[in-house]
Amino acid sequence: MKRGYMTVLRRALSVVVVGSTMYLSWGMGIISTIEGYIWFEPYIDTWFAPGYHPDLEKHIKVGMTCDEVEEIIGVPLYTSAPNRFRPGLFGANYTNDGGHDRRLGIQHRDRRHKDFAWHYFTVMYDSTDVVREICSGWGYD
Repeated sequence: MKRGYMTVLRRALSVVVVGSTMYLSWGMGIISTIEGYIWFEPYIDTWFAPGYHPDLEKHIKVGMTCDEVEEIIGVPLYTSAPNRFRPGLFGANYTNDGGHDRRLGIQHRDRRHKDFAWHYFTVMYDSTDVVREICSGWGYD
């Protein structure tokens, strides 16, 4: 009888220890996230251009015109001029950092500010408005 009691007690204790460890690991990961990737809500901090959705990226190809791109994913959030890293190419940026705070109306200096990884998508055009490069990935800045 004492052996059965100890088995039940050991199992109950292991469930409590494993469950508490998993809960704390998940909770601390969310609370202390500094540019972390949230697997269950990956686009939490991504600000999207109107009409844009990540699923539409696969339809954009090098060689398309600006009009063809905008017909598929709409107008960009903002454009960027050529610079020393990409001379001769203009950028049409369809996403940006800070979507989490914008949705909640939080200022960057607010104590409730959280910073997560964000998805970037930029289409680079040459001077004839033809797609020359597509930049897509995750930003941890």
